[in-house]
Amino acid sequence: MSRHSGGSVLDALSYTFPTKLMVVILLITSGLGFSLGCRSVSCGTRWHEPQYAVPEMRRHGTRLSVVEHLYATARALESEGNSGSVDAYYQVAALTCVSGISGDTRDRRTIELHRSSLAKLIVTGQRFGRLNPASGITLETCHGSRFIPLEKKGFVWQASDFQNLVPVGTYRTDVLSKAYCSGGIGVPLVVLRNACRNERFMRKTSAFSATLIMRHTAGCEANDYFSQDAGGLSAAELPTLELVNSRKLRHVQMGAQTKRLARDLSAPLVYRLSTAPRNYWQEFVRPDSGESEGQLQMLEPYQPGKIPVVFIHGLLSDPYTWSQMINELMARPDFVARYQVWVYNYPTGRAFIASATKLRFDLETLRQSLDPERVDPALSETVLVGHSLGGILAKLQVTSTQDQLWNSVANRSLDELNIPEKFREELRQYFYFSPSPDVKRVVYMGTPH
Repeated sequence: MSRHSGGSVLDALSYTFPTKLMVVILLITSGLGFSLGCRSVSCGTRWHEPQYAVPEMRRHGTRLSVVEHLYATARALESEGNSGSVDAYYQVAALTCVSGISGDTRDRRTIELHRSSLAKLIVTGQRFGRLNPASGITLETCHGSRFIPLEKKGFVWQASDFQNLVPVGTYRTDVLSKAYCSGGIGVPLVVLRNACRNERFMRKTSAFSATLIMRHTAGCEANDYFSQDAGGLSAAELPTLELVNSRKLRHVQMGAQTKRLARDLSAPLVYRLSTAPRNYWQEFVRPDSGESEGQLQMLEPYQPGKIPVVFIHGLLSDPYTWSQMINELMARPDFVARYQVWVYNYPTGRAFIASATKLRFDLETLRQSLDPERVDPALSETVLVGHSLGGILAKLQVTSTQDQLWNSVANRSLDELNIPEKFREELRQYFYFSPSPDVKRVVYMGTPH
C-alpha cells in the first residue's frame, strides 16, 4: 500500500459522512465530560528534582563526621562548577554503602547521605561529561583515573538505549490516582531514550524506570576507603554501579543478604506527562498539519512470546489518555509477564476510515518486520482496546466490509467511477478489507457503534 497524504481522494468524504459522525461523537464525548481522559487543557502535572541532604557539621569525633565533611566538600565543589564533585560524591556513596556495613545497621542519616550522594553522582557525572549512561563513569582518584562500568540487569533495552538518567524527586499529577513506588536500597531513576530516525515503530522519546545501586567488591570493607584524612580513595577495588530493572526485579542479592529495591514505576509516566507537548486539539482542527498521519508505537522493544495490547485513543485525545490504565497494568507482574503494550497515535480530525486503514497497514507492516516467518504465536493474539472513536478504528480491524461500507457513501460501484487507477486503488484500500488475521480480541470503551 502506498503512503497516503492528507490531499487525497478522501478530502471530499471528510466533509460528508466521516465529519457527520465526528460531530456526533464529539457531542457524545462532551456529554460524558471526557470521563476516560480526553482533555482540552493541560493536566495538572508537576515534576520536581529530589530533595538532597543538607550538610551537617555538628557530628564530631565519629566515623560519620568524616563523611559529613566529604559530603559538604562535594556540595561546595558542585556549586563552584568543579568536576571534582563527581569523585567526592562517589566517595560518600562508597563510605555509606549498605554492603560495607555489617548487617545493614546504618542510621537514618547514613542512608540519607548515601541516597543523596548516589543521586548527585548521576547528576554531576552527566553535567561534567564523566558519566556515559550507556557504559559507565570515569573517576579521578589519588592513584589516577579509573573507569567504573555501569552494569545493566533485567532490561529489554540495549546499553545504547540508556542515553540520559534522571533521579526521581517529588511529583504530583491529577492523571494517575496512585503512584506505584516503594522504599528499599538504591535510587529510583527515569531513563530517557531518543529513537533513531530509522526506528519507525518506536516513540521519539521513551522513558522507563530503573534503580541505581552500588555494590562493594568482595573482601573490601568500607574502612578500606579511608586512606587519607579527607577520605581519599585507596588502591583497593572500587565499588561497582548497577542499574536494575525494578519493574521486573523486586529484590537483589547483596553479599549474603537479600535486599529490597527502592523503585518508582509511575515516575516515567509522570515525567513524560510533564515534558511532552500535547497537540491533539490542533490535530483535530487541522489534521493534515501534524507530523504524522497516524503511527503504531511500541512502548518497549519487541518481546517475543508476549501478546501485544494496542490502546487506541478517542476523539480530541492522544495516547496519554491511557496513562492511568497503563500505570495500573504495568504495575501487575502477571500482566507484564504475558503482555507488551503498544499504542496507536493518530490525528482525530482526519477521516476515521483513513486512520483505520493506516492502523491496518501498520499492524501488517510491524508483524512483517518483527516476525516475517510468522513463528511467534503471540503476535496472532493481538488485543485492541479502543475508546470512543478509537473503538470504531478497532472495529474496522475485525470487519469484513464487502460492498456495505462503499455503498453507504456512493451510488455507483467503484469500478464505474471515471478516475485515475491510482485513486481507485486508494479508495479500494479504504473501503474494502477483511478482518485482520492477527487480532484475536477487541475491547470497546464508550464506542458509538
